[in-house]
Amino acid sequence: MLVNQDKFREMGTIITKLISRLTTVPYDCKKSAAFIPILFIILLFLTSCTAVKKEIEVLPVKNIPIVQAKSAAMPVPVAAREKTLKLMTYNIRHGVGIDNKLDLGRVIDTIKRAGPDIIALNEVDHLMLRSQMQKQDQMIAESLGYNVVYGYTISRGSKYGNALVTKYPVKSSTNHQLPGDRTTEPRGLIEAELDIDGKTIKVMVTHLSTQDQERPRQVEFIEKKLKETKGPKILMGDFNARPLSDEVRRISKVMKDSAGKEYNTFPANKPNVRIDYIFVSDEIDIKSSKPIESQASDHMPVVAEVVLNGDELKESR
Repeated sequence: MLVNQDKFREMGTIITKLISRLTTVPYDCKKSAAFIPILFIILLFLTSCTAVKKEIEVLPVKNIPIVQAKSAAMPVPVAAREKTLKLMTYNIRHGVGIDNKLDLGRVIDTIKRAGPDIIALNEVDHLMLRSQMQKQDQMIAESLGYNVVYGYTISRGSKYGNALVTKYPVKSSTNHQLPGDRTTEPRGLIEAELDIDGKTIKVMVTHLSTQDQERPRQVEFIEKKLKETKGPKILMGDFNARPLSDEVRRISKVMKDSAGKEYNTFPANKPNVRIDYIFVSDEIDIKSSKPIESQASDHMPVVAEVVLNGDELKESR
C-alpha cells in the first residue's frame, strides 16, 4: 500500500484546523466531544500509513537482476611468490656426544630446537651393536613426523651411512657410491627430489673421505651430478675439507656457500675448523647461516635460512 503525499499533506492541514478551532472557541463539552471520534480515526489512519511505509522500506527488491562488479586482479605479493626454508646439516656421530656417551635423544632435541625443514645427517646407524641396535634414521624421522631417505654406505646386516630427513614429500631418491679405495671407508651421495608446495627441488647429502687422495675424485663425481641437474638444488654434508681447500673451491664454482662469514664446526667443544657445509644453487637466496652449540655430537650442526623464488622453481611432474 502506497500513500499519496498530497493527500497526506491535506489530511494534516485538516487536523491542524480542527485543533485550532478547539482552542479558540468557547469550550463546549458536547460540541467538542463530537470531534473526538473523528480525530481518533484520523490518527489511526496516519499511524497505519506510517507503519506500511516503514514495512515497504525493509522489503527486499525482487525480480531485479544483480550484477556484481568484477574486482580488478590484485598483484600477488612478493612474499606469496617466495618460500623460506630452514636447512640443517649435522654429523651426529651415531648419537655419541662430546662426552663419549650414547644419547640419541640429545641429537633429536638439538634438531627440534632448530626447527629445520630439510636435514642432512651423517654417520647414522641402523641396527648397529655400538648404538644398541637402534634404527636411528627412523627414530629421528618419526620423532619429527618427517619423511626419511636412508643412504647407507656400509651394509653387513647392520647399516651405516647418510640420511635425508624432510617435512616435504620425497618424489624420488638414489644412493650413489662415491669413488674411493677398497681399503678405506666407503662414501656415498644421496640424490633426491622433493616436492615443495607443488614445486621440485633437488637435494643432495654427502660425507666425503678423510683421505686427501680420495676427496678430489669424490668431488668430481658430485660436480658432474650438479651440472647435470637443472633448476634449484641444495648440497649438504661433512666434506672433511677446509674452506680454502681445492675440493671446497671446486664446489663453490658451481654452487654458493651459505656461510656469509667464516665460522667453525669441529670439534663441538672447541671448534677450530669448518668442515660441514650447506651449498645452494644460484636460484636460491641465502638469508643466514650459522652453527648451533650442542654437545650431542663431536660436530656442531649448521643451520641456514634460504629463500626459493616461486617463479624460478620448475613445476612438479
